[in-house]
Amino acid sequence: MKRKAVFRAKIVAVTLPLLILTVVFVGFTAYYTARNGITAIAKEFLGYKVMDIYKYTSRQVTLAKEMGFEGEQRDAVYESLFSYGLSTLSGTKGGFLLLGRDGKLLRSSLEMTEEEKKTLHAKLLEKEGGWLEFSVHGVPYVGVGMYYSEWEIFLLLANEREEFYKPVNTILWYVTVILGIAVVIAGGVMLWYLKHLMKPVGDLVETIETITQTRDLSKRVRVEYNDEIGYLAHSFNTMVRELELAYHQIKNYAYQTIQAKNKEEKIRFIFQKYVPTEVINRILNISSDTVLIGNKQVVTILFSDIRDFTHISEQFAPDFLVTVLNQYFSIMDERIRSHKGIIDKYIGDAIMAIFGAPVQHGNDPDEALAAAFAMREGVEVFNAMAEKKYGVTFRIGIGINTGEAIVGNIGSENKVDYTVIGDTVNLASRLESLTKKYKAGVVVSEFTREALQNPEIYYFRLLDFVRVKGKDKPVRIYEPFLVDEVTEKKAYYQHFEHGLKLYQHGDFPKALQVFEECLKQDSHDYLPYMYLERCQYYIANPPVGWDGTETLLEK
Repeated sequence: MKRKAVFRAKIVAVTLPLLILTVVFVGFTAYYTARNGITAIAKEFLGYKVMDIYKYTSRQVTLAKEMGFEGEQRDAVYESLFSYGLSTLSGTKGGFLLLGRDGKLLRSSLEMTEEEKKTLHAKLLEKEGGWLEFSVHGVPYVGVGMYYSEWEIFLLLANEREEFYKPVNTILWYVTVILGIAVVIAGGVMLWYLKHLMKPVGDLVETIETITQTRDLSKRVRVEYNDEIGYLAHSFNTMVRELELAYHQIKNYAYQTIQAKNKEEKIRFIFQKYVPTEVINRILNISSDTVLIGNKQVVTILFSDIRDFTHISEQFAPDFLVTVLNQYFSIMDERIRSHKGIIDKYIGDAIMAIFGAPVQHGNDPDEALAAAFAMREGVEVFNAMAEKKYGVTFRIGIGINTGEAIVGNIGSENKVDYTVIGDTVNLASRLESLTKKYKAGVVVSEFTREALQNPEIYYFRLLDFVRVKGKDKPVRIYEPFLVDEVTEKKAYYQHFEHGLKLYQHGDFPKALQVFEECLKQDSHDYLPYMYLERCQYYIANPPVGWDGTETLLEK
């Protein structure tokens, strides 16, 4: 019996150290394998957060560009990025900082010495971001950095190394406890349990290695025994299941983000056919409480209309007419947009366009006038195609006016329309109507002419001094030409304007003589005919209180 006991003691003495060593080896192999796998996933999760901050930075910078933020106003963007970065921290011992490529610390939740900042800056420059390890006042940190080249700043999201590896250290503690329990129990049941001990542990190691290599968190260890080894397998399965849930949540969040982005892009794509892109961006970046609030600002309004469209529409079927109109509108839209204008609305065959809202460019009157000439060229392109294909041609009239107007989303809580309202808009509409009366292709107000930054490229022929319906104050109206177009007729136009000045001063007989001379020089010019008739009428019926203004009763 004593020999048997001694033999058992020898077996235990030989086997137990081997068992202990084996179990310890397997356990710590499992720990380090799990540590590597979990650390890789944690790094990926931290990197995803930084990527999210990077995307947020891109959106903020794009918005800042649209709003024209420069200089000190960048601080507001930095402050927004800093607040957003801090909101992504998942632990209590983390930090977020913005560091310029030149080494200037723009924002930081970590108080660093100058030497620590230089060391961190050197590491960021060396790697252009990525995984970093550094120290702050002797406390080791780990983090992921990313370089945003457009503004030359580094984004760095970090955690204390101890907190970052806390889940891994917890696993180490669990593994140590479980191994201690396993060794104690193994000593009592060594002879019977030795044969079967390694199988579940081997399965555990194999599963961990498989997860580490494939990152397939759906793998599980088969729980064969209801003991410490079984508990180890169960705990491991629980841990992997939680990691899998977290990983799927991350993937789901990323998927939802992509879906939301795609949905937003789809909405933008659809609605930009109805609402200008600038207006969509503005509405998406204001709260619902302020969506109906407008503001007064200087804009340039352009109205265009197709001449004799009612007569044209009587000759064709509605579906054919819509097809032709759509092709015409496409050409006009392209030319208006190319000069920084937006189409506010289509009114039948008419177009109303805005220059200077929602974004002002500083030269909006110049862009509006350039757009008018581009539209006239566009009509020629359209007519060359439409006459051959459809047997129809269009002629248009364009009116342009500049001044203050109310700009904003006008309507009710259920239906709004981004538009402009005010006398400036009404006058632009009247000017478009006057193109018929004065047989002019484009009519602009004196306000638009005075607001031009480069008026020298145009010659403005004075048409009249009119008081339109609904307005008490008269306004001078002009027909613009490119300077190169009037080289040969400039003397004729100046002679006509001399007659117009005589007419406005009430000297109708002398004005009559000038207009007769103009007709001899150019019998195709309509304006001398018109003023000739007016002079004849006022000579026969002298006006009382004449101020040189033509009062128009029609719209």
